[in-house]
Amino acid sequence: MDYEQSHQELVKCVVVGDTAVGKTRLICAKACNLILDLSQLMTTHIPTVWAIDQYRIHKEVLERSWEVVDGVNVSLRLWDTFGDHDKDRRFAYGRSDVVLLCFSIANPLSLRNCKTVWYPEIRKFCPNTPIVLVGCKNDLRYMFRDEQFQNLCRERSPFFRVNHLCCRFPECGRPLKECDILSPEQGRNMAKEINASYYETSVFTGYGVKQVFENVIRSALIARRQQRFLMTSLKHVRDCLLQEPFLPPKPQLPQLVVPASTYGLDIGSLLNRQAYTDVVFVNHTASKASINCHKIVLITASDMLNTLFTFPPYNRCKAHFGTCIDSVIASAPATTKRLTRCASDISIASSVDDLDKHEPKPFVDDSLLDVRWNHLKYVLSASLFPLLSFDASKLFKHSFSKQKLFSYNRFQQSKHRLKLFQQKLVTIYKHVRQARLDGTSLRSTRQSIISFGDNIPFEALNTYISLLYSFTTTTKPFTYGQLNDLYKCLSYLDFVDFDMSILSLDNFIPNMQHYIETSKYDIFAKRFAFFGIEKGLFSDVIFRLDDGTCYGHKAVLMARCEVMEAMFKGDFRESLAQIIVFPNVAKDTFYSMLFYIYTDMLVDCINHKNCLPLIELANRFCLTRLIGLIEECVVNELSCMCEKQKTDITPAVIRLLEPSQIHNADQLTEFCFHYITTHYNDICHNHTKLLRSLHPENQAYLNRNRWPPVWYLKELDYFERCVREREWQQNPKSYKRRRMSAGCFCFSPSKPKSNRNQLNKATTSTYSGLTYKIIGIM
Repeated sequence: MDYEQSHQELVKCVVVGDTAVGKTRLICAKACNLILDLSQLMTTHIPTVWAIDQYRIHKEVLERSWEVVDGVNVSLRLWDTFGDHDKDRRFAYGRSDVVLLCFSIANPLSLRNCKTVWYPEIRKFCPNTPIVLVGCKNDLRYMFRDEQFQNLCRERSPFFRVNHLCCRFPECGRPLKECDILSPEQGRNMAKEINASYYETSVFTGYGVKQVFENVIRSALIARRQQRFLMTSLKHVRDCLLQEPFLPPKPQLPQLVVPASTYGLDIGSLLNRQAYTDVVFVNHTASKASINCHKIVLITASDMLNTLFTFPPYNRCKAHFGTCIDSVIASAPATTKRLTRCASDISIASSVDDLDKHEPKPFVDDSLLDVRWNHLKYVLSASLFPLLSFDASKLFKHSFSKQKLFSYNRFQQSKHRLKLFQQKLVTIYKHVRQARLDGTSLRSTRQSIISFGDNIPFEALNTYISLLYSFTTTTKPFTYGQLNDLYKCLSYLDFVDFDMSILSLDNFIPNMQHYIETSKYDIFAKRFAFFGIEKGLFSDVIFRLDDGTCYGHKAVLMARCEVMEAMFKGDFRESLAQIIVFPNVAKDTFYSMLFYIYTDMLVDCINHKNCLPLIELANRFCLTRLIGLIEECVVNELSCMCEKQKTDITPAVIRLLEPSQIHNADQLTEFCFHYITTHYNDICHNHTKLLRSLHPENQAYLNRNRWPPVWYLKELDYFERCVREREWQQNPKSYKRRRMSAGCFCFSPSKPKSNRNQLNKATTSTYSGLTYKIIGIM
């Protein structure tokens, strides 16, 4: 060891303590400036000793040992030792200036051994050497509750050594409990018993590492000053400084994770499921080739098919038809009031089918279409291209006011489109008929059967319908023939808001792919909700609620909700019912859920005041993404109210806490817990009744996880009290002696100085007046 020079001091510090308490890592943090991450802390402990030869071998370690403390240049040499009790450490204790006694705040046994094992050994070899007691692993006082940290440490815990052979460690190998965490007060009491200074450190956070070794140097220099009292360089060394308590980091706001959307896959699965289909496209050349579809999807994705299936039935203009049509009307039964709008009520096939005889009648008369389109002119604004007349501000409300008719210019444009549509329809359609099924399978009892002519190849029609159901395009390349057939098909049929007239055969595929992947979702979702929920077109089920009814489509509900699929597909009575009753459910709440099912979006009216019924209903139908969207909306709203508007959201948070727990809104529950724990002190003072109204288990959880914790508040109060006492000792106040107002028995009390001055002035003025009079007489 190097000996100190006249202007330098060399301090030997021996580090002792139980094994696995963190002695070597504390030395490496000081000598080597080692910063450890979580993966290094999780490694299995291997007993090691940091060699003293490091100061001789590594120049950086030697340079880092020099430090200036209170104006004294000191080189601190750290001696590491084995923590096993049976090791011989007498050589390490020799000529030591200070002993650093370490224990783990997560191991109560290591603290007890400080008094029973280590203190007697230190005093045996170093009777007069100062001792500094250090509590290592200070970060475990708050980190042991972290769920992510516990999951990482579940198999191999960094808190204790696994399979330890020493009988003094019976708790090794078991998970860390709250009762194992030592409070700062326990460590401070132990330090008083062994007459030592007390500090805490954490290699993971870096708390207290530098401060501990600075005060270790001060302890050694103060002890050396008592032996070398003539050394002037040690005169200004201060006592060991107080350590400010460690404030655990504020818990981070839980990250909201909304489950990924499966809307595109669910809508696309409708074509593969073929459940409750109500329209069939057949190939007139091959009798077995057919495509089963859903009218609600077709009218949503295509304006051409929308006009085909939804324009007014023929009986409103029957005077313009021939006698053959009148005979069909006479044979048809009287219409009855129905709660659902079946396909036969609003399809063009219903005007020519003899439903009583159950024999479909082919639609082959093109003149009939001419009559229909002449009748369609006056209702053009309401039936053809419906999105052109929508009012966006009134798009998704329960009551729709009648929209204004087109202007004259728009009406002229619509007449032109009508003519083109009529020409296309007469060109491509060959048969339109109606058929009845037995209804035993998952399929509608009434099916509209449509056959196209040779202008549209059946393979291209199949590709077109697949694109109507999908929101992604296939990566499979098209051959030139397939590309030409698809282009020809799209020249007759269409997508909503996709203009094929300006595209050529070479560039329509990239434009169509861009439309399907970017623009189609917004357009499709809005139309899907409007036609499916608001108008109830082609609906096959009605939900009767407490204050109203809502329409739905079994196929869509089954594809978007697993509970609905089990209800309509299983052996439940709801699978055959057209009216399903949901008691204790409001219409607004059920409408909001249907809006999500049809659009994969949340209604705009949801807030923290009315979200609980929808959360309850979403949990009832296992719609986890809907719950996630509600949680995201409510949390963002409450955060904005708290941060930007400076509003007290405590009543709302406490009101949402327990219902969100009941209905599995876990992320909203975590947000409520986070807000209450981080504002616990203010809530205790201002909202005591609300806090006490919570369940006892929730109150206990909040009390355990409050921030700042109770032990920190106690330590902060103790620290501030010690600082005031030390300031009073270093700078005592000098009190001035007050004069007695009353005198002794034989003396009159002294008069105040102000009265004495006034008396002197009065006496002087009297004497000056008498002198003037005497001089005047003489």
